[in-house]
Parts: sequence; C-alpha cells; structure tokens
Amino acid sequence: MISMPAIWLITLRDGIKFQLESYFRDYFLYSRYVGTDFKYEFNLTGRMDVKIHKDLSIAPYVSYFEARSREASAAGSNFMIGLSFAYADIFNL
Repeated sequence: MISMPAIWLITLRDGIKFQLESYFRDYFLYSRYVGTDFKYEFNLTGRMDVKIHKDLSIAPYVSYFEARSREASAAGSNFMIGLSFAYADIFNL
C-alpha cells in the first residue's frame, strides 16, 4: 500500500481556522484475493472552525470520497456537506 496524507491548517483570524485534509491510498499488494477490496481510495475534506463562544464552536465542512474495488469497472464516489458542533471544556477535578 502506498499512502500519501496531507493536512493544511490556516488561521484566518482569532477564533477562525480553515483546515484541509486529504489522502490517497493505492493498494498494490494483497495477502489474499477479495474482489471487494479497494484498488485505490481518495479523500478530501475541508472545514472552517468558527468559535462562537468561549467553549462552543461550529464548523461547516465539505467532504469528497472516491474509491474503486478490484473487480469494479467504475469508481464509486460520495460527496457530503455537513455542520459540526463542538464543545470543549477543561474540568478541574
């Protein structure tokens, strides 16, 4: 397997960060033949984290995934748009 991951993180201003993640995997060696195993896969995800309160942030994201199995004649893909909410707090126990 050859895997090439990449992550870019850019701080646009205080409380706003843009993150781009990507990877590509090419499977060229298998321990046994299974037709549904991936021949390759590719993923690209972009998100923008926006802090809306001291402990609360919101992050819209876009994600694209593509893969092809060993026996398929065409690749399959998925495109997703979403919204993520995050709450972070440190507890003084």
